[in-house]
Amino acid sequence: MKKLTLITLHGIGEEMPHYHKGFEKKLKKHLGSGWENISFHPIHYAPILQEPQTHLWEKIVGNPKNRLKWQGLRKFVLFGFSDAAVLEHSAAHKGEKYMQVQLQIQEALDKAYIEVGKDSSTPIVIVAHSLGAQIISNYLWDAQKDLFIFKDNNTGNEDHDNFRRLRNLTNLVTIGCNIPVFNAGIENRECFCAQHEKLHEKKLQWDNFYDPDDILGWPLKDLGPSYNFIKDHPVNVGNWLTSWNFLSHDYYWTSSKVLKPLADILRRGLAKL
Repeated sequence: MKKLTLITLHGIGEEMPHYHKGFEKKLKKHLGSGWENISFHPIHYAPILQEPQTHLWEKIVGNPKNRLKWQGLRKFVLFGFSDAAVLEHSAAHKGEKYMQVQLQIQEALDKAYIEVGKDSSTPIVIVAHSLGAQIISNYLWDAQKDLFIFKDNNTGNEDHDNFRRLRNLTNLVTIGCNIPVFNAGIENRECFCAQHEKLHEKKLQWDNFYDPDDILGWPLKDLGPSYNFIKDHPVNVGNWLTSWNFLSHDYYWTSSKVLKPLADILRRGLAKL
């Protein structure tokens, strides 16, 4: 039986199903035998968004009349910002894609719930990259406000539903987070509640890692009073080719600057048990 749940969400762009492999391999080395106690579930939501993006990209680059430089960068921008736009549009219209992404999170939690022996008090740690941070933030907001999938989608088992609603989420780790891109234009920005009303003795710890050279990674504490509990950590990720520019955005997953603090979080969580 597993003792702690670890969930990951990838970021914007054309992410592959194995996006987590390097992260998983290095984290296992940090944790040693402790890894055996962790129920690990990487979420891969990209296919929900990518099919129309791929069709449009192929149509544009396949047209001999179109002249496009920097195609790699263009593709990243098209896929990445389209991901964000589609999810925001879908949420505003209570659309299918937003719900499908939320359901993927819920399905991962359902699998973890079985692996931890249906114990809703099991600690949950989530690592979210880039757009994944906005996605999990929306999920937590909806869980607390009974919106979208939480409106009518209950199991009839309060413990199971508490687990789905992340009421025992102890740590949220965001990497290359771009939440400010979504809510910078809102005058009164509001975060989900870090302290659940029914579990008032437990407060979420949110650590946000961003590389100052990563234009898609931002500090979060200044977003407003409700974000004051977040701890922002500027870090340098990537190699000599990428650590000094925006390409650093893709190197958080395997950076020791992120993995070592995360391993410490997981060890402390396991030690408390």
